[in-house]
Amino acid sequence: MKEESVAKDGTNRGGRRVRAGAKPEPLREKLAAGKPATRLAGPEVFEGPDLPATDIGEGAFQAPAVDHVAPSSAGGAAPDTSIDYNKLAPIDLIWHLEKRFEELRADSKVGEDYVAGSHGAGRRIAVPTWRCILNYLAKAYLRDGGSGSAVNWSVSAESFRSADASVLEKDAVGKKIIAALNRYIDNTWRQSMTDKTGESVDLAHLAATTLGYINWNVIPDAWTGWAGDLATAMENIQKTLEWNPGANLDQVATALVGQGNDYRQHPGLKGLVLDKKNDDGKWESVGNNCNRDDLCCDGDAIVIANTLENGNDSNAHLLSATLREYYNNSSKLANRFKQIGWSLGANNSTEAYQKISEYADLDSAVLEWFLAGYVKEEISLTACRKLAEFIY
Repeated sequence: MKEESVAKDGTNRGGRRVRAGAKPEPLREKLAAGKPATRLAGPEVFEGPDLPATDIGEGAFQAPAVDHVAPSSAGGAAPDTSIDYNKLAPIDLIWHLEKRFEELRADSKVGEDYVAGSHGAGRRIAVPTWRCILNYLAKAYLRDGGSGSAVNWSVSAESFRSADASVLEKDAVGKKIIAALNRYIDNTWRQSMTDKTGESVDLAHLAATTLGYINWNVIPDAWTGWAGDLATAMENIQKTLEWNPGANLDQVATALVGQGNDYRQHPGLKGLVLDKKNDDGKWESVGNNCNRDDLCCDGDAIVIANTLENGNDSNAHLLSATLREYYNNSSKLANRFKQIGWSLGANNSTEAYQKISEYADLDSAVLEWFLAGYVKEEISLTACRKLAEFIY
């Protein structure tokens, strides 16, 4: 998903921003100097005056030392109702936040929207708890803009529910739950949760992408998820080829679609220039904006959005129950990437390639908005093919 479109400022336009002028600094040295381990909403860099930005991928750094070990596991098959929040798994924390939200709703403090009437008289309507909590989990994007623009995310998903957030964050119980949950949803630094199969899931990214599928705003749903990630991969592929005229398109595309945090070590990028100063003297980098973790979230969001939309809105724990069932179901998780193809009516890589290519072509105006520029057709089609092959 594109966070901000920026030209010639030392960042990657779209997807995850990689800030320019960054000097890599070992985590051990940062912590020894008393500096925080900063984690952006995407690949991480440290600011500095001279060296190029280094994109080292999702979850590469650990948080500073704390007085407890927070679990990375998404959560067990049943909710943990204990209130030692710092030791709870993320889905259990969501369960507690839902519970507190319902208690505050009973006092008419949260969970309502005002709808203006046709003749001036408005009314207040109840918003399901699952939707309100999902919105809060996406605060790194909807409120803080990830490393880009909150406006872009509001257009793609929905606006941040600031009134609900204010109540939760000021409430004595709510802020304790949030203090523990921030480890998984904060915009400054966050750790991914780990599902039953060992895959990493960025909870904040998942929440924002799920909202994108639920809401049909200016931007069609898939562009908040896999299509937006693919668009930024196209741009990174083109950038790599421009910087390395002799590079092989097929190999570069393979390295930049569906790879892990170690994408720079992929044979398709071996020996290539991946960091370079632009005409303004600012460093730009080739990012990993359509990576495996992102595509996990994209496929998961399709299933989760469908389950929530067809669930019982009166169930205060619908969101946590949906996440718990899904992330503990190995059979469903085995098909997470295929969900992207199935959502387009494709059942194999050949059909997926055709559908993905058609989708990008039909929504070419949206593609250009994501890219803030032109990508050659050969590059676009190759990226579509690589995603289709990754899915199946």
